[in-house]
Amino acid sequence: LKKIIEGLQEKIQKGATFSDALGSFPDTFSFFYINMVKIGEASGKVDETLGRLADFKEKETELTSQVKSALAYPAFLLSMGAITIFIMITFFIPMMTTMFLDLEQRLPLPTQIIISISNIMNKSWWLFLLALAALAVSAKSYYKTEPHRLKVDSLLLAIPLVKNTILKVEIARFSYALAVLLKSAVPVVGALEVVTLCVDNRLLREKISSFQNKIKQGQSLSSCLKADKIFPPIFTNMVAVGEESGELNEMLVRIASAFETEVNRNLKTIVSLIEPILILAIGGIVVLIATAILLPVFQINLLPPR
Repeated sequence: LKKIIEGLQEKIQKGATFSDALGSFPDTFSFFYINMVKIGEASGKVDETLGRLADFKEKETELTSQVKSALAYPAFLLSMGAITIFIMITFFIPMMTTMFLDLEQRLPLPTQIIISISNIMNKSWWLFLLALAALAVSAKSYYKTEPHRLKVDSLLLAIPLVKNTILKVEIARFSYALAVLLKSAVPVVGALEVVTLCVDNRLLREKISSFQNKIKQGQSLSSCLKADKIFPPIFTNMVAVGEESGELNEMLVRIASAFETEVNRNLKTIVSLIEPILILAIGGIVVLIATAILLPVFQINLLPPR
């Protein structure tokens, strides 16, 4: 950060505007951030603009951290469960295989399956990890390309529970960003052009981007939202009320706050459902493995004495 600030200072001393200097660091300052500063420079209110940007970034960070913190524990449970099962199958079960061979009796089918899987994993566990890493890298590179990302984002919005959460997160982010721009006296069309890039989901980004031409033709923002059924009615109705009352920016702030609260509530509900499901699933797999391993021992006990 110190180096970036020194770089900004150097560029401004050489005659660049503040927004142009920020544009030299696109990985640090977003398109939205740079354009907001340009608007502040044009209106002569850079200080107010930076204050609004700070508020927006704080809200955006708070929203993102809510999602991450809510999913952190389920992710930890899943990863620890997967590691436990991997260690059991790869390293623990092969140690017991020799004991089963000494029994000189036909092993139950579940035990045979578990032993076969563990033998393969024990010999080729490094190939399994390599394939898993390759899959993760391939998935990441696949998601980076815009056409593929659009497909994945469209698929996510087809899953009911996931769709509900994603929509609320994106609407909260979009509403607050648009409110910040409208407070800076930016026309709705120009504001939409800048705000579109604040929306992370590519399908929603495309839909919001298409509103620009419709608004140029005389349609209102609320009518554009109503025409597209993907947006919840409460959102479109609140925007319509804001337009009719002439206080759209204030209404957008309320929308952002309301949907942020909804996101928090939804995440708590989802996590409360995921946690017991994960615990039961991981516990169930471990019990099945343990049962398959103990079946030959039970079989010996059930054999009639000689």
